[in-house]
Amino acid sequence: MAVRACSLLRPSAPPLLSSALRLFSLRSPSCSLSLRHATLTHSRSFHSLFDAVIEDLRAYSKRRHKRVSAAASKYLPLSLSLSLSLSPPNHAYQYDCIASCYDCWISSLFIGAMIEQVDRMELLNEELVEDRLVNRSLQKGLLLEFKKDSDRVLLAVAQRPDGKKNWMVSDQNGVTSSIKPQQVTYIVPGVDNFDQADMADFAQKAQDNMDPSLLEFAWIELLEKNKSVTIEELAEMIFGNAGPLESYSAHLLLSKDEVYFTILETKGCRSIYGPRPSGQTSTRSAMKGSFKSMLDDVVFILNNAKFQMDGLERRSLSRNRKLFCKHFDSAERLEVVNSYNFTRKVEELICRKLAKEAAEKDLMEFIELLTSAKSMSSQDKPPKSSWTNDEKIWRRIESLEAFAIDACKNDEQRKIAGMILKEMGLAKVASSAVKLLIDIGYFPAHINLELLKLGIPTDHSEEIILAAQTLLLDSSDSDEVDRKNLTHLKVYAIDVDEADELDDALSATKLQDGRIKVWIHVADPTRYVQPGSIVDREAMRRGTSVFLPTATYSMFPENLAMGGMSLRQGELCNAVTVSVVLHNDGSIAEYSVFNSVIKPTYMLTYESASELLHLNLQEEGELRILSEAANLRSHWRRQQGAVETATLDTRIKVSNPEDPEPSIKLYVENQADPAMRLVSEMMILCGEAIATFGSQNDIPLPYRGQPQSDMNVSDFSHLPEGPVRSFALVRVMRAAEIDFRKPARHGVLGIPGYVQFTSPIRRYVDLLAHYQVKAFLRGEPLPFTAGKLEGIAAVVNENVRTVRKLSSISLRYWILEYLRRQPKERTYRALVLKFMKDRIAALLLVEVGFQASSWISVGTQIGDEVIVKVVEAHPRDDIIFLKEVVKE
Repeated sequence: MAVRACSLLRPSAPPLLSSALRLFSLRSPSCSLSLRHATLTHSRSFHSLFDAVIEDLRAYSKRRHKRVSAAASKYLPLSLSLSLSLSPPNHAYQYDCIASCYDCWISSLFIGAMIEQVDRMELLNEELVEDRLVNRSLQKGLLLEFKKDSDRVLLAVAQRPDGKKNWMVSDQNGVTSSIKPQQVTYIVPGVDNFDQADMADFAQKAQDNMDPSLLEFAWIELLEKNKSVTIEELAEMIFGNAGPLESYSAHLLLSKDEVYFTILETKGCRSIYGPRPSGQTSTRSAMKGSFKSMLDDVVFILNNAKFQMDGLERRSLSRNRKLFCKHFDSAERLEVVNSYNFTRKVEELICRKLAKEAAEKDLMEFIELLTSAKSMSSQDKPPKSSWTNDEKIWRRIESLEAFAIDACKNDEQRKIAGMILKEMGLAKVASSAVKLLIDIGYFPAHINLELLKLGIPTDHSEEIILAAQTLLLDSSDSDEVDRKNLTHLKVYAIDVDEADELDDALSATKLQDGRIKVWIHVADPTRYVQPGSIVDREAMRRGTSVFLPTATYSMFPENLAMGGMSLRQGELCNAVTVSVVLHNDGSIAEYSVFNSVIKPTYMLTYESASELLHLNLQEEGELRILSEAANLRSHWRRQQGAVETATLDTRIKVSNPEDPEPSIKLYVENQADPAMRLVSEMMILCGEAIATFGSQNDIPLPYRGQPQSDMNVSDFSHLPEGPVRSFALVRVMRAAEIDFRKPARHGVLGIPGYVQFTSPIRRYVDLLAHYQVKAFLRGEPLPFTAGKLEGIAAVVNENVRTVRKLSSISLRYWILEYLRRQPKERTYRALVLKFMKDRIAALLLVEVGFQASSWISVGTQIGDEVIVKVVEAHPRDDIIFLKEVVKE
């Protein structure tokens, strides 16, 4: 009788569902109410019926907890037999059955949990838990499994500690990362120095051992003996061996099992498992699919409720039922039930399914394309352009690229990238996307990710280039009549050897009274560019030229920056010249600022200039005078409180950066070098003269100042001169400030005022100073007020900070790449700059000009020199490990 009462349920309903219906089918008050309700609904429209049915379901849901509690108190004897008189089927009653079935399912879980807790205590009493849960500590070479994210676990080999608790591991995808102990899910026993190259084969063999029927045999035996097992004990039972592969296979079986075993106790990544009671295993297996099936039955009954009200639509269901049930899940079928037009909705879902299948097919073809490209040698990989020709391929590549640099425009791009990484067996993290794009040849091996992330422009538009070309063709010079002809002077342009934008040069002579007169010649970009022009606006947007080890991205188009504006050797060049006569103590006696024409005599590198100074050639007397002037200025500034901050700077030039192994040339520049000191002193002298010029003529300029620190320089006298003392001094200096109305003392430089003026081709703030000074020299109104200057400078300086960050990160990457390539046995001299924690010190590698940290031996002091070698260097991860070489 009970079976007939539930005849509207599909024949495929599981036994648990049927038994639940038999158990709870007798509900006299509710049943009567449901019968009355069903009678009324036949006279209503389908929507009224549907709303009423949903209301019934909600009412039953509210009474759920009360019924579950009552049933649980009596342990819900599932063998209880209740008789039910035959009743005509009605829809509300069917909903009652479904709700009752749900209650039964919840109650069974509740009771199972109670029984399981009792069994747990009995199983754990068989022997001491502590003796079986001895947790193995992490150490180098161990093979382990760890949780990468919410739905992925990976095999990895432990490499080294990372701090106090974390460990660096290399996973099965070749990715090195830091993990926490809590992420470790299993440490494979019997492995002390696992070869990472064998990891993929090990994982595949473990997957081949995944036979759930083995668990059933073990479950029967352990249930009979009422025993619990560890993973290794289970491996011995089902594989006859508790070796590394067998133990890991047993771990995989247990981690995916939801039927036969349950965890009794856990300590770290070790667990004890117990067999579930026989009643639970039989019902759990059925329960796993019963709830979904039960929801399907709800939808099925809703189908009947709807289509009994509409014969036409019911016939549509009959025609499509087989296709409908085969291809759509319960949620989609419920969507159809709620639709006004069943046939149309089915067609829509079919189209949606076909589109989904087509998308999956396209994705698989794309994955095959990626796999093929990965397997090719670097010279055979498809060119970058081939990935952009096809729209579908480009959309996926674009999503991967955006994901790699954390610049996804929307959730769709993140979803596409995640699907691709998952299908490729990679973690859904940016580093995986980067590695994949490198492996297929879309990214070069040494792609500058920071350049992409920051969105710094690397090319000038055609419009800007054409505008620059037009300016070069215009031969008019509004300052021509005022320019002084200084072509008789010997002019030295001193810069790094790869410099293309030559924006300053120097001349000097001795006057009859013995005083020194110097000329600082600065390139005159305002000869071509005016405030507000299209080229000026582009320069302001960029803010500065970008100098990277791999490339230079000019603030102005190259044809201007490296052509008409630059002070080119042997050519007539327009300039703004600052001439200064020095007192014998190095202070400024007199100065003047004017437009000029010069003809640079020499273009020297710092190295060649230093060599000429060392040779002390008679014919290069002007260079010696410049060096003498620099010494006077340095001495005078120190008397005014200047702080010596000379240190080591690293410069790197990378040729053919697109190649996997590009050529790297590294230069270490000592700021105390005679030529570098000469140029630096002349630039400071020019800045002081322009600040004085601006102050005397009330010209708003970007006046730079730096308040004097409260520090006493003598407090640092115990530190050796040079990089160590400079490092300590810089740490306590106060931040620089800019005033646009009047000069402010620059305590670190030891001068009353300072304006950056000598790099107008490279720095936009210097160009602003040129606009102001040139307007004054012409007798024209100044283009900018102090307030306007401040507003422009605020925007420009923000861009400059971004570029500095990029330059710093890029330089560090290539230094690490340089160190990675050096022989492992090579050693480096390192100066101890400071201690950060215990014996971990900040070091300056003298031969590289690079700061890093390392543990050093007891007894070493700040300023001492130690010998270190590079153990590991990983440029992409920004990781370097040094080790002190202790002298025996």
